Amino acid sequence: MNITLIEALDNIHTASLQSKLSDELWTECEEEFALLRSHTGLNNKQLVVLACLCEAGDGLSWRGLGRELGLSRLKTMSLSPDIEDMKQRRWIVPYAVNEKGCSYEGFKQAPGIITAFRDNKEFVPEKLDGMSEQAFIDRLSRYLAQECADHKIPQSANNWWLLYFIECNPNLPISIKAAELDDDMSKVILLRLIGDYAIYGGERTEGMRSVDIDNCFEDGWELTTCLKALKEESHELFTQDLIEHACVEGIADMELFRLTRNAKETLLSQFVRVKTPPLRRQKPSSGRDMLPADSIKQKCNR
Repeated sequence: MNITLIEALDNIHTASLQSKLSDELWTECEEEFALLRSHTGLNNKQLVVLACLCEAGDGLSWRGLGRELGLSRLKTMSLSPDIEDMKQRRWIVPYAVNEKGCSYEGFKQAPGIITAFRDNKEFVPEKLDGMSEQAFIDRLSRYLAQECADHKIPQSANNWWLLYFIECNPNLPISIKAAELDDDMSKVILLRLIGDYAIYGGERTEGMRSVDIDNCFEDGWELTTCLKALKEESHELFTQDLIEHACVEGIADMELFRLTRNAKETLLSQFVRVKTPPLRRQKPSSGRDMLPADSIKQKCNR
């Protein structure tokens, strides 16, 4: 059979719709499966999952995948070992899929697969585990500057990727500290502030404002409680001396948060920051929600 990789994947997707992963599917697309197995190392079930994800484009939840294949919920969950293996090998990444206004656990094909297959080239998955501190922060800041800037991708999906990234590198000081935090929201804020420092450290625009944090999460009681605790400095990121209110010309901006010196020294001791051109930023607050630095419990220590 003289077909390209992308054509083989498309044939598999078409045949797999409502197939219930029947024996007829394996027989009908035998040559397509053989071609793609030789180029990817994935098994037949994994290739079906990959085909569905590439066609969907914006990720699929477990329920969405089951609907595509005509499978019951329990039968869909039987694919868990294959999907976990694909995650470990970086063919797919965790992804929060929005369905009817709610986010559900799901997954998405790794970036670059469709381009590689379209050009009839083998795809080499990105290695995300076993990184040094420098490589981890460089990749983190690159993700925040590029992927998170794509407003077509929901922030909930970006947050899933950030949490997955630290799981891939459990031995770094950043990951160890993140594991000690009480909830995922705290971990995401810490990671975003670390990435922000890597990009904007030392500039007036360094840090995240309350509105930036607000835009990273879905509205709800948890977010409201978090923002209140951040402003009052009772949040665990404050009590563990990881973040502080930014100090702008001797004035503490109660709406702007940055990493503390302690966080930089303990979590980023091996990181060497390379100055990059600014990519964004609003101007600092003009005065509202600002107090003299010595009037708040947490002094700016820069």
